[in-house]
Amino acid sequence: LMTVFRTDAGADYHDAVVLQPVGELDQISAAVLWEPLAEQLAVSGRHVVLDLADITFFASIGIKMLVMADVRARRCGSSLAIVVTTRTVERPMQLLGVLDQLPVYSRRQDALRAHLPPHLG
Repeated sequence: LMTVFRTDAGADYHDAVVLQPVGELDQISAAVLWEPLAEQLAVSGRHVVLDLADITFFASIGIKMLVMADVRARRCGSSLAIVVTTRTVERPMQLLGVLDQLPVYSRRQDALRAHLPPHLG
């Protein structure tokens, strides 16, 4: 079972949106996360932070979804920053070689600042 919490980061972060899924990310729960993630990434200019700190199980569908989200962000003119703080998520990404290919951050604050102009970040 998975729940996805959405938070607006506010004007300090140019109205970025934070999505924080809680629970297991597997074949069954993937759609629960993909729907709000794809919806937010479809907004041109939107910065989406996907905070995976509360993922308790991370199946290969999760990696596929992150790659698809990164592609969608680039196609839609939005941006994505992924917060990875646990070995549960980090290890599979590392083993499959995507950790260095995706916009991954170890702190939410850094992920929020990722899209800001240099003088504001």
